[in-house]
Amino acid sequence: MLFFDILNVHFALYVFDNISLSFQMDCDWEALSSRLQSVQDELQHTEKPLQDAFKRIAEHPDADPDDRMNARQEYYKTLSVYEQQYQTLNQEYKDIIKDLSEPYLKMSEFYVGPELPRHHYLSSPKDVSELYMLFLLAGIASVFGVK
Repeated sequence: MLFFDILNVHFALYVFDNISLSFQMDCDWEALSSRLQSVQDELQHTEKPLQDAFKRIAEHPDADPDDRMNARQEYYKTLSVYEQQYQTLNQEYKDIIKDLSEPYLKMSEFYVGPELPRHHYLSSPKDVSELYMLFLLAGIASVFGVK
């Protein structure tokens, strides 16, 4: 019989006639779960300052262009997929409008402000009318007993 211990989890490995193996594990699952949760929380707290540093370098106008690009890529790696897409498009939009004058931008069709607006479900009148239609259908269905 072989005994070993990993992260306070005790393992026992039984060998019978050098042919078959039996495995027995004894541990406190609640303690292991709480330890893993504390490690995850600590990791999230240590990632935040690093993420902020990458963001400051990426947005600093006096930083080297290569350093800004690398910092921007590292910053994007810490974001969700949706946020990565938004930040990429927003940065491209800012690069396009940065050399144009304010009066020219105000009269152009594509200018929507200093940053792109975030898309959400009720961003157009069509979306609002679809939502009202959904409420109307749910009301009619509830009259006829559909839950």
